[in-house]
Amino acid sequence: DEEAVMSQRYTRGGYALPATSEAFATGDWRVEQPVHRHQAAPCHAVCPAGEDPQAWLAAMAEGDEHRAWRILTAANPLPAISGRVCHHPCESGCNRGAYDEPIAIHGAERYLGDAALEQGWDYPVAPPAADAPPVAVVGAGPAGLSAAYHLTARGCRVTLFDAAPVAGGQMRATIPPYRLPRNVLDGELERLLAVGFDTRFHHRLGRDMTLEELQSDYQAVFLAPGTHQARPWSVDGAAPSDLTSGLHLLREWLDVGRAPVGHRAAVIGGGNTAMDLARTLRHNGAEEVHVVTFEAHPDSDDAGTDTMPAIPREVRQAEEEGVTIHPHRGVGRLILRGERVAGVELVHMRLVGEGGAPVAFEGTETVLDVDQVVPAIGQEVAPEGLEALVERGRIPAGSWGAIPGRAGIYTGGDARGDRGTVSAAVGDGRRAA
Repeated sequence: DEEAVMSQRYTRGGYALPATSEAFATGDWRVEQPVHRHQAAPCHAVCPAGEDPQAWLAAMAEGDEHRAWRILTAANPLPAISGRVCHHPCESGCNRGAYDEPIAIHGAERYLGDAALEQGWDYPVAPPAADAPPVAVVGAGPAGLSAAYHLTARGCRVTLFDAAPVAGGQMRATIPPYRLPRNVLDGELERLLAVGFDTRFHHRLGRDMTLEELQSDYQAVFLAPGTHQARPWSVDGAAPSDLTSGLHLLREWLDVGRAPVGHRAAVIGGGNTAMDLARTLRHNGAEEVHVVTFEAHPDSDDAGTDTMPAIPREVRQAEEEGVTIHPHRGVGRLILRGERVAGVELVHMRLVGEGGAPVAFEGTETVLDVDQVVPAIGQEVAPEGLEALVERGRIPAGSWGAIPGRAGIYTGGDARGDRGTVSAAVGDGRRAA
């Protein structure tokens, strides 16, 4: 029986904890002496949100999923969302990957998030005291929601402002439902907003209040305005009359349920928005979709510092759905018929020098027949109300979100200019809090 087997396996007083090498064999190394190195687990060290998967996975292995969720949400209050859209660098860093394959941390996070939605588990946060210090958070995207949550957990009274009528930010405005179902988004945000901070929607910075007014009314201000303004795009000043940015096209699909779709489309850019847009075009009837980027394909042999910023999984899935990727290519010339696009001339491009600009190579031109061009080359912070802080479309800040020379003002998320994922934005909100 099991007791007899256990007595043969262990010496008197010996035992094995769940999910250790007793359950996951790692080999027979009896002649080697282990050396303990006191450092963060690699999955913890690389998590943009600051999660400690080692801790909450251990609670799951012991059968206490509720405790695992409480440990997880002590760092990340949006596990059902990030469990679907995170690029999970934790799995790339997992020690287990060197032996067979990484632990499915991403799937376990999604499972816990869904379990919390189904069973109504409460967030481990107590309401703040009436005399707690007041803090203003501008922007109800992942960075702002995370900051509001962690500030409340630390005893602050938070007022959350957003120009939109509902919370979600870019998660709601640009992530397609096939990646983030709206019932999951709505369910998680509804529960999070009930934690205990004051919410004021339809409040736009620069229109309904000023930064100076917030500074006078609150002890600190966290700015998470997101990047809702598309960067301008043209080819030597030429652009089709019906040019629409990728950001605007995605918003139109999500808000209205439809948007103009050509038979053959070229998406310019190599980020996550470009991948979302390319896949959405394919899902909505485009016969051909081409992604043109001067960066390298993430699976190519020359992938390095100039690799496409899109999540590699999203690139592979786009290709599986019929999207064609053109790496190390740029648009040298627009071919117009009247004011409408009839094709694009592609040219081989490479980044020259560290941090240099892409350079086109003459003699490498090819023509791609398309009837729609959609630039997805990035977004910027809308400067309204933030004119004194925005530099080249972003708000520069230190690693903990403090804005140099602006005491009591912090920022995080896409507005920093060096972020681009939900998990990184969640981590910014936590660190700033």
